[in-house]
Amino acid sequence: MPGLPEGAGSIKVVGPKKAQFSPMKALRFLPSDCTQVCSFRTMTFLTSRRTLLSQSAALLGFAFLPQAHAASHAAASWSAEVFERARSIERAVLDHPFLKALADGTIEKDKILWYLAQNAGYLKNYAASLSRACAKLENPEDRSLVAQWIRDTAGTETWTLDLLKKFSAGRDAAPFMRLRPTTLFYASWEAKASEEGTAGEAWAALLPCFTMYEAAGRFIAKRIREENPYREWLSAYGDPAYSKTVESAVALADRLARGETPEGRARMTENYLTSCRLEWALWDAAEKLEDWPV
Repeated sequence: MPGLPEGAGSIKVVGPKKAQFSPMKALRFLPSDCTQVCSFRTMTFLTSRRTLLSQSAALLGFAFLPQAHAASHAAASWSAEVFERARSIERAVLDHPFLKALADGTIEKDKILWYLAQNAGYLKNYAASLSRACAKLENPEDRSLVAQWIRDTAGTETWTLDLLKKFSAGRDAAPFMRLRPTTLFYASWEAKASEEGTAGEAWAALLPCFTMYEAAGRFIAKRIREENPYREWLSAYGDPAYSKTVESAVALADRLARGETPEGRARMTENYLTSCRLEWALWDAAEKLEDWPV
């Protein structure tokens, strides 16, 4: 795995001990409001790959700890505490050369194609993890909220594949579609966390897809150049409407954290930080055009 920020090398799955995770276990019956928006195709585990950009906002989930969020949450809230702990990871994300090249338009075409193809596959698996987390929620309103995000994610996956086709300009993009090691690991981690953890632990592992992407979106929106050939696509980053979606996702995490034991809150924090590190790792893999060594 590419060099990760400090602490990323000791990733471990947290949550109640259960039998080893199997992709087939993900196909169990879920509450109807979750399964109605997650087709068998969406539930397929670890298929092709990811990018979170959604006109509806569900994408570009690479958002992180918006300044507004820290100000609007009480000091004792779980999110305020974990956001502070994740600041160094956010700084590493925003300082990454891939993100800077994406914003100024100097990024290599192959890196764009890699990123879009891998993100499409990631999103397919992310929707499945959202469905598993949705099934753990007791509040019908919370399930309805997450069900909408599942639909948004599916729409974003389709949009991402359309972008891939557009930017490949007739070139065969199939070689970029196979899940790379970092993508596979991230998707597997989220699948396991959403399968084995409590509702709070599962949601904490999935939250960086919202928060870290928001941070990246704000960064790009402030630095994108007029002549950037990808400006039309990148304009989706930093959408103010998406910030509202992120606020709802963070509020859900705080509600779930209030129902956790101190040990459960600690596991939520570790899950969140692990996924933040993997968000960084995904950008880094795109920069390096990561592939299987054999």
